[in-house]
Amino acid sequence: MNTFSIRPSRIAAIFIGAAVLALAGCTTTVTPRIVQPAQASYSGASRNSGIIARLPDGYAVDGVFRARYNALIDIYGHEYHLEHDAGMIRVWPDPEHPELEKWHIDFRHMELMLQMNIKKHSGIAPTAS
Repeated sequence: MNTFSIRPSRIAAIFIGAAVLALAGCTTTVTPRIVQPAQASYSGASRNSGIIARLPDGYAVDGVFRARYNALIDIYGHEYHLEHDAGMIRVWPDPEHPELEKWHIDFRHMELMLQMNIKKHSGIAPTAS
């Protein structure tokens, strides 16, 4: 009668090989870089990212914030079905100096702006439109 047997040294070699493969697989895992802003960006001479005040129904922002928001919409807007100035209302017009204009942005669109900003700073490419 022919019986099949494995020597203990071969069993040990199989376990060691499996452990090496498992550990090698863990060392090559790619994790995304977490974006942590070091400081607020400047809007003119103020380091407020263009956010002037928090209001009961949104935020008061300046023209520099609006320009950044619309630039992000140019990149990622199709993913959120956004057009320029979505969720914004001009409350203080200044045709000669648009960067000095004051705007209102609602909470929902501020959240979308922050999501797009995180994508940009994380290096996440926009999806195909």
